[in-house]
Amino acid sequence: MKAMSVVAIKNVGAAGIATGAWKLTTIPQATTHQELADILFGNNITAEKAPVYASEIRQLLTNPWVRTVLFGVCGGASAYLVIEKTRWSRKTKRLATVGAFVVCAALYLLLRHRGILS
Repeated sequence: MKAMSVVAIKNVGAAGIATGAWKLTTIPQATTHQELADILFGNNITAEKAPVYASEIRQLLTNPWVRTVLFGVCGGASAYLVIEKTRWSRKTKRLATVGAFVVCAALYLLLRHRGILS
């Protein structure tokens, strides 16, 4: 029973990380401060803190390297959800998760270089 609850907690954590990273990557760079504050408020950030966080997040999201890391985190966490259910060794699972991170980050950079993503 304890092993099942540990797996459930790991999966919920990985799913939350993947979802959060994906939500951040889908925010357009042209989003205004107020629009970003509204998005944060809609995601359970208090009305007082949303404008403050919006300023900081907006600066981060304009940096292409931050978006690259977010795409990598999203891909790595998503892969972890699948990989964790295998019978692979821990070392292999970690290597595959990091590999998924690198592949997703590289894919974002390639798409950005080709002008498909900005």
